[in-house]
Amino acid sequence: MMTPLEAIEASPPNVWLKAFRAFEPERLGFVGFSTQPHLDRFLRETQPGVLVAIWATSHADPAESGKLVGVIQCSHVCGAGRDFTDPHGAATGMEAAKEAADFPFAVQAVRAWRIAPSHRPTIKEFAPTTYFAESGKSRATFFGSQGDRLTAEEARKLLKITVEETTVYGEATRKEHSRGLFEDVLRPSRPGPVSQRSYDVEPAEGPKHLYVLEMQGKAAIFLNDVSAVDFTIIKPGFSGNPSTRCEALNASYPRGSAFRWKIFSSTEAFGHLPVPSSAHAIAGESAMHAAAQENGGRSLGNEFFLCRKDKVNDVILAGIKASQEFET
Repeated sequence: MMTPLEAIEASPPNVWLKAFRAFEPERLGFVGFSTQPHLDRFLRETQPGVLVAIWATSHADPAESGKLVGVIQCSHVCGAGRDFTDPHGAATGMEAAKEAADFPFAVQAVRAWRIAPSHRPTIKEFAPTTYFAESGKSRATFFGSQGDRLTAEEARKLLKITVEETTVYGEATRKEHSRGLFEDVLRPSRPGPVSQRSYDVEPAEGPKHLYVLEMQGKAAIFLNDVSAVDFTIIKPGFSGNPSTRCEALNASYPRGSAFRWKIFSSTEAFGHLPVPSSAHAIAGESAMHAAAQENGGRSLGNEFFLCRKDKVNDVILAGIKASQEFET
């Protein structure tokens, strides 16, 4: 999956422009389309990690109408809008169901940034080339139904807009949100004093995939332990999007490192739907932790384990079994 900076700097940019009535990723964790052909075009012309710049339609709050209000990063995980909608969000269950029903074809959101109200450009100022047809007429209806790619110049304008990262339904809830110019928020390392506050993530309710990440590289070398030659280092866990979790872990490694994480397997890889709640996911994760320590495996602290190479598949299977058998 592309990082946001990679999406902006790609040629052509992996950045889309689309219109919605509201920007509420906290309870509507998706970018939706009304028809399958519109979704197919989006998937065909973008890559996982695509950024979708959102502008508010004429049906939105008058203070937001016609302005760029946020940016959403999407995977290529598809479903119906209802699959990625919080039924217990600010809208009533009936209203949420209606909103989701408007978008029977959707891609899952993984991250989102809200543009500061005082820094929201009008869509005509921000993306004149993409917004207007060659005839000079606006394409507002087109962007409501399917959207289009931003030019390289327009995509790079996002970097100079003040944003604050917000939560996405079904993803990890961030207790401390980054705020600033988009280019600064996206930097992997920022200079300055060490924060005296901890940075935590906690499970957000919503569907979750179980996964097992495996470290690429020899465990014996990484641990400086010759007895680990038949073992590998793994991280079992759960997430609304395992690819994003893997990417976040790899972001902490220097470029060119011989050690990287990759997804060994997941419930998605086995063709299973996400587990329905955090409680089911935690049951599966606990079973994976136990399975990883069998046959000579051991904990390496936190959520990392040394596991026999020929037993890693048993770990994900144990998690799937436990989550399926879990009863609330």
